[in-house]
Amino acid sequence: MLVGIECGGTHTTVATTASAATPTPTHFQLGPANFRLTTPDGFAALFTEAFSRIEEAPAAIGLAVAGARHPEQHQALEAMLRAALGGMGGWQEALSATVPVRASHDLDSALLATGPLDASTPRLVCIAGTGSACYGRRGSSGKEVRGGGWGHLLGDEGSVFMLGSGLLRLLTVRADRARRSGADACPLAKRVLKAAGLGDDPAGWDGMIGW
Repeated sequence: MLVGIECGGTHTTVATTASAATPTPTHFQLGPANFRLTTPDGFAALFTEAFSRIEEAPAAIGLAVAGARHPEQHQALEAMLRAALGGMGGWQEALSATVPVRASHDLDSALLATGPLDASTPRLVCIAGTGSACYGRRGSSGKEVRGGGWGHLLGDEGSVFMLGSGLLRLLTVRADRARRSGADACPLAKRVLKAAGLGDDPAGWDGMIGW
């Protein structure tokens, strides 16, 4: 049985393959995680929660984490995962030092989602989720190319965050204009306020600051 954990800006997905002892694969979601934003204690809690739900010892573990761009970060993630296993008892503690672990970034897991790469075929994946990035690789050990993935302050063009924040900025400009001119409120602003749980009166757009 294999375990895969993918941590992203919206949630963490945990999945296992089927085995003789566990014929039904496991699949569940936990909270978000990012290497640059989540603390070591946060990762420890996340890993402990994930493996507390897995009853069978895996043959190997794959871990992909948003924001983990470099090999030294992958090594740090592996160390945190093993430390979490070591503090749990049961099969987790018994295998904490020996179970094979491959840690990488979430672009890598997306690239390999359709299957392993052969020796020479190029593959490219473009992601537009909470963040955005393009990532490609030629063959199983070829050169990597990457664009974007710089986070919401420096990049992430086309991402859900960028589109959402752009909409809020636009509606804020519209709210200012409506106040000055006495024009009718933007209908879209009402829908956004209601979705945010702030009522549907555009005059209450100031509530978006606290939201």
